[in-house]
Amino acid sequence: IMSDALIQRIKELEAELEKLRSQLKESRKDRPFDFSVHPRRHVALRLAYLGWAYQGFAVQENTDNTVEARLFEALLKTRLIQDRQSSNYHRCGRTDKGVSAFSQVITIDLRSTQFCGGLGVTLPENVDVCTKAAAAAAASELPYVKMLNRVLPQDIRVLDWAPVAEGFSARFDCQYRTYRYYFPRGSLDVGLMAEASKRYEGTHDFRNLCKMDVGNGLAFLYHQCHRTYSTSQKFGHTHPVSVFVVWISQWKVKVYCGKNMKRLNTIQSENKTAAADKASGSLYLRGEAP
Repeated sequence: IMSDALIQRIKELEAELEKLRSQLKESRKDRPFDFSVHPRRHVALRLAYLGWAYQGFAVQENTDNTVEARLFEALLKTRLIQDRQSSNYHRCGRTDKGVSAFSQVITIDLRSTQFCGGLGVTLPENVDVCTKAAAAAAASELPYVKMLNRVLPQDIRVLDWAPVAEGFSARFDCQYRTYRYYFPRGSLDVGLMAEASKRYEGTHDFRNLCKMDVGNGLAFLYHQCHRTYSTSQKFGHTHPVSVFVVWISQWKVKVYCGKNMKRLNTIQSENKTAAADKASGSLYLRGEAP
């Protein structure tokens, strides 16, 4: 049986240990994180989220309840970025209030461990890379997916990541986007709806139906709908009362904006021959801006 004096001494040591832990936490808070000594890596992140509880994907001025706001909170908390302004961030697209996505893609510069370089890696200035290269060569990259999912809400998940070239943009290098619309069938005229959706196939100018970012080079906007697909599915049990029939419309869309077209115009101006002009035109039709 421990004596009273020994029990008292253990309590004193525990209190002293807790005090030291508290001091260590405070010292870490006061010490700023030095991003300048770490490499940065340009990566693509693939996200999935249930948008029912959010006011959309993109950050908005009148609300903080967006998927993007929660994402940047996680990026800052894990110190993968210093701030949004310097992160070289691009999103593939945005979704409205209540809309979910299962393969949203963003590109962004994240803190890295790769002092020996690599795809998408920018090495820090004034850091002796040679002394750290041997250790970094054996070190794996930061576990971006695990780090972010640990602090993100349960309805927002990072599925995967990949290193990409420094100039790659999830927005301007996107080849196409796929949308699926689910409607309770009820008394809807599904045949008429399917026929109407076919009218969107082809290339159409939507500049009069959206806000144009002229200052960022977006003076016109074309949507090329490659394919629409419609079907009906039943959800629930076999009992007629519990069957829920939905009509699903799937759209595969390519978006042309000012920067996409600017690349093609540059190619056409540099290649004056008829053969080069024809090749550039075929690239435009296929949606493959070099």
